[in-house]
Amino acid sequence: MDGGRPTTARPKTSSGRAASAARANRRPPTAGRNHDRPRSPIGTPSDHTNGMVVTVSRAGVVPPSAMGSRVPSRLGTANVGRPITAQRMIPPGTGHIRPLTQQGLAGVARTSSRAGTGFGNRQVFDKTYFVGIIRTKINALNSEIESLSREVDKGERDRQNLVVYEQKAEEEASEIRELQGKLMDYNMIADRLHTNADMNQMEIELSELREKNAELSQSVEDAFMARKTKEDEVKHLQAAVTQKKRENANLINAIDPELREAYERVKEESGLIKLHVRQKEMELESIMKEKAKLEEEVTKSPLKQEAVLLYERLSELQCKKNEIESEMKSEGTPEELRARFVEQVKKCNEDIAVIQKQMAEVKSGIDFAHEELRELQTEVATASNDRSERVKELKSREEHMDRFMDSYPNIRKERLEKLDSVGEEIVRTLSLISRNMHKAEAGEKVQSFDGDKVNDMLMSYVSADELQNVHLSIQEEMASIVTLRQQLADDQETLEQRERELKSELTPKPDEEEEKAKLTVEWEIVNRRVRDFEAVLSEVDARVQELLEHRSSCNSKLSGNEHFPKLQSLQVEYQTLKKGNVDLQEEFNNREKETNYDSTKEHVLALQMEYNRTLIASINQKFR
Repeated sequence: MDGGRPTTARPKTSSGRAASAARANRRPPTAGRNHDRPRSPIGTPSDHTNGMVVTVSRAGVVPPSAMGSRVPSRLGTANVGRPITAQRMIPPGTGHIRPLTQQGLAGVARTSSRAGTGFGNRQVFDKTYFVGIIRTKINALNSEIESLSREVDKGERDRQNLVVYEQKAEEEASEIRELQGKLMDYNMIADRLHTNADMNQMEIELSELREKNAELSQSVEDAFMARKTKEDEVKHLQAAVTQKKRENANLINAIDPELREAYERVKEESGLIKLHVRQKEMELESIMKEKAKLEEEVTKSPLKQEAVLLYERLSELQCKKNEIESEMKSEGTPEELRARFVEQVKKCNEDIAVIQKQMAEVKSGIDFAHEELRELQTEVATASNDRSERVKELKSREEHMDRFMDSYPNIRKERLEKLDSVGEEIVRTLSLISRNMHKAEAGEKVQSFDGDKVNDMLMSYVSADELQNVHLSIQEEMASIVTLRQQLADDQETLEQRERELKSELTPKPDEEEEKAKLTVEWEIVNRRVRDFEAVLSEVDARVQELLEHRSSCNSKLSGNEHFPKLQSLQVEYQTLKKGNVDLQEEFNNREKETNYDSTKEHVLALQMEYNRTLIASINQKFR
């Protein structure tokens, strides 16, 4: 087949068609994306001496070829021309390379990788390729780590230099203070020499100064011990506050969600307010530092000191002027004086108010216990005396009824006899009235119904009107007697009914004994609690008295000490320095966090591992 073809004939493809020169020389559509890609191997002569030509990938590393370690595949022979036959050889560069067969097309351009790796025209992605990429990344990471290490070393050196400078500054400042003290001593000695002071007098002054120094040292030691005790108390109180906070947290978790949301909202507002307060404190601290700096500048310049003194004198005069003007405009009223005295009394009685509050709480507990004791005593007395009172009442009623029942026949008989006698008297009186109707005048008016009086009336002259009045009164008395008789019958029936009810109530109940025993036990418990409260009250009173005496003694000592304001100013300065130390410690921690590259290193290594996994996953998906 090949012997019949001319020597200048073009090679055939796998389908028997000649490759087009225009198609062979045409650049792929993605050639403009990666300018380092070579042209299609169709139009490029292959160099079998150097192996496969690989361009630099986007990672910047030329991976070594895998042709030396693997068995050559058909990809390596696809770019080689036909073997030499009996015909003449084609000069290099004049012929066309045989394209790929069914395994692929030589002129197809590759698209750019989604992972951004830029594989280029490499067709075999072997182990060495990925090793090269990993080495590149490792080199980049090592260079970054070295730069960070240099920055860390530089920061550490700066920090050490700063610490050294601060130490030197402190040493110089202490030396300056010592020299200033010596200078003051030398100036005093010079003044003494110029004034020809007596040595004995100087020794006396020295002894006085030593005594004052000893007194000041003792007072400072006492103040330090008092402060230590206060700090211990503060620690105990802080522990109690922590316990209360835990209890409050438990209570908050157990409350209603709506109330919890309201609490959280109020808590956030409180946090904002605390942040605002902290910012104001920082501003105050910066102002105090500025003030200290200005004071230091003033101490170094005599002219500034004189100016400060004059300014203070001017401000004092201005204040006096304003006070005089205010007094002239409006003098202080008694209400204002009273308000000032009240404020002063409030300030003096703050500690006593706290102690009194504690005493009030204990007393309220004792009163509550006494109240419970009284209630229990009342209940016990009521439970124990209720039955006896009922028995007494029933006995008295029974005796009364017995007496009434015993005397009822006699009373009834007496009343009937009285009614009969009254009836007879009425009949006799009516007969007398009928016989004495002709009499025109009557003596005295009838006032009662005694027999003697009636006889007197009958013997005397009585008018008809008077007899009619007597008759009406007798009828009224008869009606009242009938009513009384009916009422007595009703009372007898009521008493019988009440007797039956009392007998039913007097039946013993089984729960009364148990209730009585329970009340007795509660009464004993309350008595015990009252005794405990009384013992605690005595201890609290003794403690309160001791604290009041200690407070009065401390106030008397401190009020008589002229160096107490200086001690207070020193305490304020100590607090300021303590806050400054805390701020410096925080700044140091922040700087240390900034220069610590361990977290960055771990993050970078994690990113590297994630990147490797992504690469492997993308390659596996591509070659499936």
